[in-house]
Amino acid sequence: MSQNESVNFFMRVVKERHKDLITNIDKLYISLVSENKEEKVTANEVALDSANTLSSFLSESDTPHWLIDLKSRLNWYVANHAKHNNGNKVLIDKLIELNHQIHNHKWTLDHEPTNDSYNFDEIYERFKSASKLPELFDILIDTLEKMIASGEIDSIKTVTGLQ
Repeated sequence: MSQNESVNFFMRVVKERHKDLITNIDKLYISLVSENKEEKVTANEVALDSANTLSSFLSESDTPHWLIDLKSRLNWYVANHAKHNNGNKVLIDKLIELNHQIHNHKWTLDHEPTNDSYNFDEIYERFKSASKLPELFDILIDTLEKMIASGEIDSIKTVTGLQ
């Protein structure tokens, strides 16, 4: 199995565990509004087990904050549901707070910035220190000429300014 296939397999497993967690959180919502106390405790334990399983696949730095918060509150419920009259409300409030994040999290191993911006000053200094400024400007001019020729730039003012 190639590294790329292994990464894809790993990501599928993480996404499946996340989907399991969502399913179990949704079941927990339903149980929390029921009258059956044992069902509430069991649903919480199943959701906590799903959260722990998902968490076990992730490094600490890759674990989203919502998962840490969720596990903390689910653990709190295990220890405190019988001691507090408002334990269900406390748990539901946290679930509602985290709901959007739980349901909409996108898993990725890519730690690169998502925007494609460049720090021109840094690039300029790197080429300058290597005595390659003419090469940098040749690359820039070539790229700009290609952009103009492709029609990607449609503003007459911009095209005139670049020429």
